[in-house]
Amino acid sequence: MKNVFLLAIGIVFLTSCGNREKEVTVHFELTTTGVHHQLGDTIYAGDTAVVFDLFHLYLSNLAIDGEVLEPAWFINTSDSLSTTIKLPLKKNATTFSFGLGLDEVQNAFDPTSFEIGHPLSSANAMYWSWASKYRFVKAEGRLNYSGQLGADDQLLIWHTGLDTLYRTKTLDLAIEPGNTINVALDLDHLFSGVSLEKEVFTHTDVTDFDVAEAVTNQMIQSIEVDVR
Repeated sequence: MKNVFLLAIGIVFLTSCGNREKEVTVHFELTTTGVHHQLGDTIYAGDTAVVFDLFHLYLSNLAIDGEVLEPAWFINTSDSLSTTIKLPLKKNATTFSFGLGLDEVQNAFDPTSFEIGHPLSSANAMYWSWASKYRFVKAEGRLNYSGQLGADDQLLIWHTGLDTLYRTKTLDLAIEPGNTINVALDLDHLFSGVSLEKEVFTHTDVTDFDVAEAVTNQMIQSIEVDVR
């Protein structure tokens, strides 16, 4: 009986190892000064103090060697369960690509047609209306030009969307089954290309579309990917 029990454990162990050898883990994080950033922590961009209270976004069409393995990934950076996904991979690969936001087909879906738990479900509160469709990024926080957060903080609200703001990125990487692909949004780099005086508020309306475009362009450039 003991031998049967040990054999069963061995089978489970080998099966588990076999699964890991046929997939890769993709992990997303916000970073500042090269280390993991927690929401609520203060960031300094020159003399300006910034804090994010919420940061949600979509990455889509995650592909390895041109094969889309995850159509849409909703990331809530305060929920660790949403910041890591598994993708199947049976052999070594050389490219990794993804989109920031949703492509025009995904952006046209009805969010009420998806069950809770689906990335495009209305439960994620990323949908605006039939006119402007999904938000691609929903980032909210506060900033203070004095360098000290307090009663006179200014709001920072970036709600971006629209088909014209969908951006893609392709990288040459050596990827093997069992690896972790780490996708990091470098907030220091993001702030280096966005004006924290003139570009801190957008709902992607006609009046502030230029802000949404500037934030989007800088954000896709600020996403760094490495394999571990």
